[in-house]
Amino acid sequence: MEGWATVRDRDGNRYFVDGNFRTHMPDDADGQPAPPRGKESFESAVTRENDPAAKERPASEDSRRKTVSVDGLEYYLEQGEELIKRHRPVDGLYYLKGIKLLADRDPRASSAGMKASKIINDYLRKEKERYAAVDHASALVLIREGSRVTADNGWCGYRIAFDGGLSVVRRQLIERHNYANDSVILGLRSSAPEGRFDALVTISAEIFHYAVQSHDRLEEIWGNKQTDAFAREIIRENEKEVFYSFRGGAPDEYAGFERVIVRGKRGVRVRIFVPAERSGPAKEMIRTVIDSFELRGD
Repeated sequence: MEGWATVRDRDGNRYFVDGNFRTHMPDDADGQPAPPRGKESFESAVTRENDPAAKERPASEDSRRKTVSVDGLEYYLEQGEELIKRHRPVDGLYYLKGIKLLADRDPRASSAGMKASKIINDYLRKEKERYAAVDHASALVLIREGSRVTADNGWCGYRIAFDGGLSVVRRQLIERHNYANDSVILGLRSSAPEGRFDALVTISAEIFHYAVQSHDRLEEIWGNKQTDAFAREIIRENEKEVFYSFRGGAPDEYAGFERVIVRGKRGVRVRIFVPAERSGPAKEMIRTVIDSFELRGD
């Protein structure tokens, strides 16, 4: 448009400023294409193991959203508000929640965090009981601090971090009466070529209507050790958590670590996979990632 200036921030986002200094978002700036996934047996096998029906469903919108950072605060704030106005509240809340999360960790984001909180609260007052569904759908947020990317799920109360590229490959959310399941596959990239991953993380978080007493009981509910073909070794264990190393696939396609954790009514299984032939060189990296997994609350 005549008289408009194109602005590109330090995070690589592009938007426009008109003659009255008002910010405008481009129509195609609400997301980015999902990273292409290769057809190698490692990625296919991991996806099949954790989400057998994946081929029947399109990729979730979570895979298209950008990672939020302080380098693009103005863009993400404007984009969050604009997407809500465009009747895309899940996308809009994703960016606003990312700003709020950064504000809790970085004083440079405090002002933007207060503005984001106001927009969210205004939307909550407008939607009332309808807010819960979009709140849950937008719960998984990716933020970047320097080279470190954190995936934080505010509804299920967990976070996991990686020093490198981290993206959402697929997410599935199921809510029924007194039960919920929020499952996600994350791709980790440090040296792998575009469209490929160095490792995959799967997180399955369940919320029951009753308290689960132990990880043994949770694994019994899942049939964890009866329905898969993993060869597991226990690294450490207590009543509420068990930490395994494993190998799996046919034959030995992948290897990694697995944690099963219970907190009150929540049960979480987090796994990290690498191709079996890379399990030795990548062992320290994937152990650091799974050790970063934190499940908040009691």
